[in-house]
Amino acid sequence: MGLIVTTPLYPVFKKSISDSFNLLIKKKVAPWAFLNSRKPMKVITHDNIQISYEGIGFEGSPEHVFWGRYIEPFMEEITINEISSAVSMATERNVDAKALLSEVENLLLAGVRNVFTEMAVIDQRLSGA
Repeated sequence: MGLIVTTPLYPVFKKSISDSFNLLIKKKVAPWAFLNSRKPMKVITHDNIQISYEGIGFEGSPEHVFWGRYIEPFMEEITINEISSAVSMATERNVDAKALLSEVENLLLAGVRNVFTEMAVIDQRLSGA
């Protein structure tokens, strides 16, 4: 098996993207796991609207909000920021932008998969599946 060659900026973006998606999961996805805990569950949408549920099950409105473009605007913002940063850094540091953007794409896809995987786990837990 051959050695995988990456751009010099790969470690920078691997950490940045991983940190961004981990923080997104912690702040915007993980709180939903406690929906049935009899304590208020509060999160803020990307548009700064507070979502708050207390004492209700997951089925119905909470489930529709959870899966209905609640998380996508946050992931879109991460994507735009990371791509913009990659283009700027590639230019500043004379790194092959095409190669870097391919790496960033794969890192972003992994982050999105992690978010949706965590959401699916929470959905299964809350739905009793």
